[in-house]
Amino acid sequence: MQYNAEFLLRYGVTDDIELRLFGNGPSWLGGPHQTWGFSPIAFDTKINLWLEKQAYFIPAAGFEAYIQTQWLGSAPFDGGTQPSFTFNFDQSLPYEIDLEYNFGATRFQDSAGRNVWEFGFQWALQRDFFSKDFALFIHGFYNAASLPRIPQARLPVNLFDQARQNAVGAGFIWTVNRRLAVYGQVSGGTTRFTPQPISMLGLAVSF
Repeated sequence: MQYNAEFLLRYGVTDDIELRLFGNGPSWLGGPHQTWGFSPIAFDTKINLWLEKQAYFIPAAGFEAYIQTQWLGSAPFDGGTQPSFTFNFDQSLPYEIDLEYNFGATRFQDSAGRNVWEFGFQWALQRDFFSKDFALFIHGFYNAASLPRIPQARLPVNLFDQARQNAVGAGFIWTVNRRLAVYGQVSGGTTRFTPQPISMLGLAVSF
């Protein structure tokens, strides 16, 4: 079990390029060896490649890459300097449903400290309810969430193929006004290597 007080700072350099700084912040790790500390920060960028072309069934596409550093990280939460990249796709479906799916690769450390690359896939289906300011969604991930929020299974490299992490859940987004949004979600792991449950509650503020 792990608790985080996450943060994400975003700055739009241009209409198509966004710079980000994120981290899990103060963190507490349960289990037989309980500990707390500060998770390292990561530098991220997200680039819009093209917009959706509905007439041709072509989704909007973007590219995201980050480097998780060792800066400010306490030893229990320090997984080394690790890169990750993801291709992001957004597509409109019938009945006003939005589909988002992302795939890419993330590097982790095994129990021996060796770096291992893993494929990751995330998906979400979202629809507005009651008004355009309130949306519900279902979502999930395979192998890794889009950001390193949950503990990674620390196994020997020869067992990584068996240590699949997979989760499915649901949540909401409430856009209070043009500068404030509130969101939350609850997910359940479907494998023994995935934490249960995985929940989040937060807010987004623009300046």
